[in-house]
Amino acid sequence: MALATSTSVSFLGSKQSVFRGSVKPVAHPQRRLVQKPAIRAHTAVPVRAFQVTFKTPDGDQSIECDGDTYLLDAADENELDMPYSCRAGSCATCLGKLVSGEVDQSEGTFLDEDQQKDGWVLTCISYPKGDVTIASHKEGEM
Repeated sequence: MALATSTSVSFLGSKQSVFRGSVKPVAHPQRRLVQKPAIRAHTAVPVRAFQVTFKTPDGDQSIECDGDTYLLDAADENELDMPYSCRAGSCATCLGKLVSGEVDQSEGTFLDEDQQKDGWVLTCISYPKGDVTIASHKEGEM
């Protein structure tokens, strides 16, 4: 046994009743379609950009880097000539020495805890946690 159902559809202030496939207009002037504004891009929470300074053989180079971007990727985006090879934290070509600030390199396993405490940083797997200064091009010094 099939049951008949009734459904109402509202569009632009008019209401239509749908019953067994038939459409009948129904006057309902007090109801109006209210369109809510879409979320705008400028209302999104901005990502904090940190000041990153690389002390390179050619002098100090400063860029901005957010906390979700690897230091090496930010350097590449800013066309800095930085050493790298694997981009996976396993070769130490991008090795740097932390001069000031703090980084998150928890994704890597190449450097042991003592090396990290001594300030060694793999820029390909490190995120800034604030403003940082890193002496780069240190592969042969560790």
